[in-house]
Amino acid sequence: MNFDHIRAWIKAEIFGVHEERDADERLRVLVVDDDVEILTVFARAIHEIGHTVTVARSGNSAGRILRERAVDLLITDIIMPDGDGATLISEAQRLQPRMKIIAISGGGFVLGATDCTEWARRSGADLCIVKPVSPSQLRAAIRSLRSLDPCGHSRFEPPTDGQHT
Repeated sequence: MNFDHIRAWIKAEIFGVHEERDADERLRVLVVDDDVEILTVFARAIHEIGHTVTVARSGNSAGRILRERAVDLLITDIIMPDGDGATLISEAQRLQPRMKIIAISGGGFVLGATDCTEWARRSGADLCIVKPVSPSQLRAAIRSLRSLDPCGHSRFEPPTDGQHT
């Protein structure tokens, strides 16, 4: 008797693993937000579709992570108290130019959410989303970016470690 479907169900229910991916399909995702609740929800949603997730609570700490390891996808808030997302996006593009970037913002005291996402777009984000963002919307955004190559055409493949500067 084959118990694979039971093992998959147990993984999904106990460990939150809902989709198995081969190592070459798994993205290395860095999620950056100063709100711990949002980090938790986003990390779980990304993990559920089989990707590796690292989290950071500020643009400055995310910058350190980007200097230390390869990342395929950066998902960042724009307005944060310790290093804004637009500056992080510019730094990320310089450090790892093939990385895809999703910017998410609910706005701030001076700028509204639309202004923040426009700022992110001009800084180089591939996709900008206004908060609130549901886990299913986040997963759909990730899937849409995976279908594009770095020039916006056909299929996006995660770069290998050797391609990062």
